[in-house]
Formats: sequence, C-alpha cells, structure tokens
Amino acid sequence: MTRLLKWERLALKGDFSAMPTPFVWDQSGRFAHFLNGYEVTGGMNPLADLALTMSAQARKTGKWEASALDLWLCLFFQHRAHRHTGSEGGDPNLDALCETLRLALNRLTPDEARSLASRLKQDAI
Repeated sequence: MTRLLKWERLALKGDFSAMPTPFVWDQSGRFAHFLNGYEVTGGMNPLADLALTMSAQARKTGKWEASALDLWLCLFFQHRAHRHTGSEGGDPNLDALCETLRLALNRLTPDEARSLASRLKQDAI
C-alpha cells in the first residue's frame, strides 16, 4: 500500500483543511479515488452523464458549479477517463475543478464533512 500524505489521511476523516492550496490536477489522482464514483452514482452511465454535463457547463461558463460530492464525482470520472484514454493532465480546466472542489469541501459543515467522509474508502488508510 502506498503511504498517504498527512492531508490525505485527514481528508479520509472528513478534515479537508490541510489540502494543498491551490489544489491541482497533478495532486488529485489518489484523492479522486478515495470516493468510488461508480458505487455512489449507481454505475458508469449515471456517472458519465453527471460528469459530462458538468464538464460541458464548466467549459461554457468558465467555472465549475456543483456540490462538493458532485465535484468529487466529476474528478473521479476525469481521472478514470484519463487513465483509459492514456491522456495527460495539463488542462487548466482540470486544475480549476480541483481547486473548486477544495473550496467546496472546506465550506462543508462538520456534519456534512463527516457524512461525506462516511462514503470514502477507509481501507485506503
């Protein structure tokens, strides 16, 4: 098992305050997979529909707007898509997704953060 960074261990417990600032694509791979997007959304098709709709809207408006959970699901999908297509990061839009997610996570109430953390793969610790 890969040794997790301190901020990753805290995030798995629902404490997102130590995430890197800004949070960028190159830092987000392992983090994205703490949440199993397929399980949360009920499969590949619902996940793809959500992520592709969000991505299209972000390209159109220039900003990401969604709940912390939906942003994380989109990040998960983007990492899976990049892995399957063999494409690299380097897209400023993906950096913006990561930073928007970090901000959304840090706006959660303690109860909301605990609820979200309960969905994470705790065996990553």
